[in-house]
Amino acid sequence: MDIYSLSRNYWDYSFENPDKLKPNHAAIYFFAIEHCNRLGWKDKFGLPTTMVMEAVGIKNYKTYHSALLDLVEIGFIKLVEKSKNQYSANVIALVNFTKANTKALGKALSKHDTKHIPKQVQSTASIDILVYFNTILPNYQYTDFRIEEIKKWISYKIEKKEKYTKLGFEAFLKKWEECNDQEFSEMISSAMAGNWKGLFKPKKEYNGNSNDKPKGTSHDRMEALRNW
Repeated sequence: MDIYSLSRNYWDYSFENPDKLKPNHAAIYFFAIEHCNRLGWKDKFGLPTTMVMEAVGIKNYKTYHSALLDLVEIGFIKLVEKSKNQYSANVIALVNFTKANTKALGKALSKHDTKHIPKQVQSTASIDILVYFNTILPNYQYTDFRIEEIKKWISYKIEKKEKYTKLGFEAFLKKWEECNDQEFSEMISSAMAGNWKGLFKPKKEYNGNSNDKPKGTSHDRMEALRNW
């Protein structure tokens, strides 16, 4: 359970059930996630009522209490110990919510992009790859390791002032999604070495002939990485 999966599950469910979740629910839930994160991801933790109300801008205790109980009833939060009054803390636990259709929102966003963005803009306009990656991240089932490695690669590209189109960056994401962790690490290293075009070419079989052996520093780096 992590911030990305909790966020994705919430918005997937919200997209399917707009009648059940309102802005107050989102404000309370994501503040609870932030609070849990700052506490080191404890299994259960205190959620002080007055602190949450002040942080999310809810003035009425009944409004806050009702929204919190909605989150408990739906299954996003488990109420471990109920507060005695509005000045004490509820003890809660975050739940790994899995009741939502994980593809509905992704498909809707994809159709929205296709419908509202001209094809020529998609293919030629450069994007802020770090911002765009964080925006579309919930659509990909990346591990924390892969996310951090991709962010390192993005930072490297930003430092080099290289620009990418939306479709070009998504080509990388699709390619990374199809490989295992070892291949992924090799591809990241290759991309950071500047050999990104080679990522989209079929691998050439090496039959022992020295003339067929790939040449250049990129191959040497990959061979050293595999041996390591």
